Amino acid sequence: MTSPARRAPRTRALLPASASALAALLALTACGGGEDAPDPAEESAPTEEAQAEEPAEGEDEQAAEEITFPMPEDCADADAETVALGLLPADAELVSEKDEDEGFRCTFGSRDGGNGVVLAYSEGFSLSDMPDIEDNFETVAEMRDRELYMTDRSREYSAVLEAVDAGDLEQESDSVVLHLPGGVFVQVFALSQTTEDMLSRDEIDEAAVVAAEALL
Repeated sequence: MTSPARRAPRTRALLPASASALAALLALTACGGGEDAPDPAEESAPTEEAQAEEPAEGEDEQAAEEITFPMPEDCADADAETVALGLLPADAELVSEKDEDEGFRCTFGSRDGGNGVVLAYSEGFSLSDMPDIEDNFETVAEMRDRELYMTDRSREYSAVLEAVDAGDLEQESDSVVLHLPGGVFVQVFALSQTTEDMLSRDEIDEAAVVAAEALL
């Protein structure tokens, strides 16, 4: 895969949602066979219509010193397995790793738990690079009709969380995207056959931040 230093800038911010991949994964684990999940259907991901504003001259040193996150090369470089194993039962394993033009995704599943997660990494225009986003994310959310929010953990990195529609699935599911400063995104998509085994939104939010910290 092309290294982050040579990858051309992307205008598409988010990797396609992996709802069908995880739905197929849970069907696979329920049957207890097979090694690879089928290729997921390509779904439209949200795109950013606004462009980043040019920073004003004399921007203070604090902005210049803000943490930026490198785009990882693959699942191993992102340490995605460690993140996933912190969320799933001990038997969880990497089911598939797939490169995309926008980035790549790592799909993990547990046969014992009947649940799984996708960690997806991509590049583009990040809402976290908008001026004063920490004070204005609610206004941006209203203007764009999107569910944007911040937690105490995401604020540590001036990162914005966005709830993403997981699609019409029979399984329990939820998905969030973490907009990181510097134009990198981490998407966490969780799916489970039962409500009891489904990750909570708080757990998914925390997982997104943990996945981001693994990039540093």
